[in-house]
Order: sequence, then C-alpha cells, then structure tokens
Amino acid sequence: MKVKIKAVYDFGPSVADRYTVYFNIKGSRFEFYEARAMGDNPYHPQGFGQWTEGALGEHNGKEIKFSELPEACQKLVNTDIEFITAQN
Repeated sequence: MKVKIKAVYDFGPSVADRYTVYFNIKGSRFEFYEARAMGDNPYHPQGFGQWTEGALGEHNGKEIKFSELPEACQKLVNTDIEFITAQN
C-alpha cells in the first residue's frame, strides 16, 4: 500500500498538538484514520509528536497544505511515510 496524506490541519497555537496529519490508513473505527499529531517542533526535548487516530473534519482546526507545516513537522511526517512504506 502506498501511504498518502489525506488531510493536514492546524488547530492554532493554544494546544500542544497544534498540527494533525491524517494518512490513508484506516484506524480502529470506520470513520477513523491513522494520524500524526504534533507541535511546532516535534524533535525538541519538550516538543510533542505522537501517533494517533481520529476522524477528519473541522473539529481538527483549519485545513492547510502540507507545505504550510513547519519544516520539522514536514520532516517527521516524511519519516513516518518512509518507515511505514518500508514495513510493507
């Protein structure tokens, strides 16, 4: 399976998991997809970058383009895609 990004959201600076990137991998419920939730700098020792799952929609914040993510977030997502692809 080729891993692709389904949607990218920005909830705003008031939360640790500001950005959520959903992949085309089904989650544990019909409407859920696997995702990466993260803050501005997920590689920082006090940063946030966690694998999760959830439903697409406006409750995640504003939908944005992948290119609008901070560079560190883009790097983490690309690493996720490479890792998942290598496992299949």
